[in-house]
Amino acid sequence: SGPNFYYKERFESTQADTVGLWHFDEGSGTTTADSSGNGNDGTLLPGTATLTLRPNAPGDYTNIPTQYPASGAQWDKVDDVTPDDAGTYLENTTVTEQRSVFHLEDTTQTGTINFVKVYSRFYGDNQGYIREMLRLGTDETLYSTGHGQSLAGWHDFNVILARPGGGNWTWADINNLQVGAGLWASVAGRTMRVTQLYVEVNYTSAPTWQSGADCKFSSCLEFDGTDDYVSIGALTGGTTVKTVEFWVYPDSTTNYFIDLNGSAYISASTGTVSATGFTSPTIY
Repeated sequence: SGPNFYYKERFESTQADTVGLWHFDEGSGTTTADSSGNGNDGTLLPGTATLTLRPNAPGDYTNIPTQYPASGAQWDKVDDVTPDDAGTYLENTTVTEQRSVFHLEDTTQTGTINFVKVYSRFYGDNQGYIREMLRLGTDETLYSTGHGQSLAGWHDFNVILARPGGGNWTWADINNLQVGAGLWASVAGRTMRVTQLYVEVNYTSAPTWQSGADCKFSSCLEFDGTDDYVSIGALTGGTTVKTVEFWVYPDSTTNYFIDLNGSAYISASTGTVSATGFTSPTIY
């Protein structure tokens, strides 16, 4: 509790009933101090998030023989966010596996990479296969057996693939990674197609310190928008919270901001701020 923030000034507590005040101005480290004098320091804790990356350029080779439409590059036949199936695709009707690989969007994400999963959408007519692949430098990891034998129509597949060449993933790897697919028929003349390929990177990341224009004052915390957070634990210095005030610079109009106890929290949905679990809240 305490007086309202004045939007041009940094808030400083001068009232005895202020339970907690966190400026997020440390700029480094894994804790943030409570400036209220009650010792309710916060700990920066990681959450698990997923980053989706799609093809955006040709890779080292494009050997799948047919694309539809015939004009343009192969990568833009498989970069769909929503699959268009017969609208754009790559196709092979021979019994020899043919592969194409594509560069992915770059990222500036940080954190510890847990695994990389490849997604594909495949069309078959009962006699053929698709297998997903990753390429890093000259090393490749392929799904060993392929999917699709005895399947007709469009089907979605996904598989976790190891880092090509072995070892642990780095973000430099992700920015040099290529995704691809191999297609082949088990009977000549059968039609095998792929219309969608993309990668999901599963990673763990704590809130990160930032400075500059995105911060209201000298420094601030950036959250990944999934489930990293600052944990305060059980509050000391007061048992009844009457006022909650904060500065936030969201990157979307739907966000989850503050959770007091699991049932009382402040969030926004399409630009409308709500306080769930509060009795007759007034939102300014």
